[in-house]
Amino acid sequence: MKSFNMGQYQVYAWKGVNRWGKKAKGVIVADSAVSAENETRRLGVTISYFKRRPMWMLTGAVIKKIKVIDIVLMMRQFSTLISAGIPISQAIEMMSNGVEKVKMRALLLTLRDNIAGGQTLSEAFAMYPAFFSNLICGLINAGEKSGTLDKMLIEVANYLERQEFLKNRIKKALYYPITVTCIALTIGIGLLVFVVPQFEKMYASFNAKLPTFTQKIVDLSHTIVDNWWVIIIVIMGIVFVFRQLKRKSTAFQRMLDSLALHMIIFGKLAHKAILARICSTLAITLTAGVPLIDALQSVAKVANNHWYRDAILNVREEVVQGESISLAMRSTQMFPALLCQMIEIGEKSGSLDQMLNKMGVFYSDDVNTAVEGLTTLIEPILIVILGTVVGVFLFAMYLPLFKLGSVIK
Repeated sequence: MKSFNMGQYQVYAWKGVNRWGKKAKGVIVADSAVSAENETRRLGVTISYFKRRPMWMLTGAVIKKIKVIDIVLMMRQFSTLISAGIPISQAIEMMSNGVEKVKMRALLLTLRDNIAGGQTLSEAFAMYPAFFSNLICGLINAGEKSGTLDKMLIEVANYLERQEFLKNRIKKALYYPITVTCIALTIGIGLLVFVVPQFEKMYASFNAKLPTFTQKIVDLSHTIVDNWWVIIIVIMGIVFVFRQLKRKSTAFQRMLDSLALHMIIFGKLAHKAILARICSTLAITLTAGVPLIDALQSVAKVANNHWYRDAILNVREEVVQGESISLAMRSTQMFPALLCQMIEIGEKSGSLDQMLNKMGVFYSDDVNTAVEGLTTLIEPILIVILGTVVGVFLFAMYLPLFKLGSVIK
């Protein structure tokens, strides 16, 4: 998640002696030095040092960014406090007192101020889309109108938790091959830069012509050593162009999304992850009482894939024209027959939200199982690749020794 800029709040560091006569220190988030000092004194501290501190001078967990898990915990605590009859603004202030991260506390205090100024909770959340998406704000708004805000906060927390778990599982599937690939590249470059030149000097002393394969490796070593700065510039340029295209070019984004869906091994995993997200999102919106047309619009925004987003929008258009959602999904050719069949059963039985929730859990479990299987499958493959990289260099460098009779003149 993106960082919060602290709004009107600042961080003040203090040192002193607590009410038990022991040395203590900490930080206070407040909108002024006077407020921060008063809050510190309310803790029973005799202040010996008190000063405003910029973020870069702070250390530890207090400076960490706000993460999804922080929002999940906030939602759960919020639900508990509201169900106990505590007013919203007071509940937010109580939560802020127990938060360690200064940015999270500043966000909570800012939300408290906005609500005290007359905004509803959903309106206050909408001011910070980096942490509270339109979907979340819509769900909270539905909870406010129906008088079930505490239950909706729990539903949102569960939803965010499931989505974060799913995302982490996908990351786990990708981390291992990426890490091994980086190690293989590092080893390869290290061999080319440091080891190959030593072998070249040794063979040069024999005044011999190297085998073709060995000579190509030597030439590659020369290219990297002599033009390393050009290579770095080219790599940086490629990364810059890639990021710009990914950010601004819809056609490039669609190409990447298509590639993700058709990748060997990982393509099926991407399909299942997207289906799990779609089912879970559609389930929670319908449970909140959001009309199906609006729910599909919200789902399209969180699909995170242009092809599935277009498919959901096509489904929405057909539903607007009177088609059932199950038949509309079948016509897109993007959704599995099993999902369409289960949705049809849910429509006919009047339990579409429950059926979608079950399918969301089903696909999430499927992703989890697939990740475990991929880790087991990919591990020996990557070990072989890593060994091959090292083996190729060793073979190239020792090949002249195998032909020692023709190498040494």
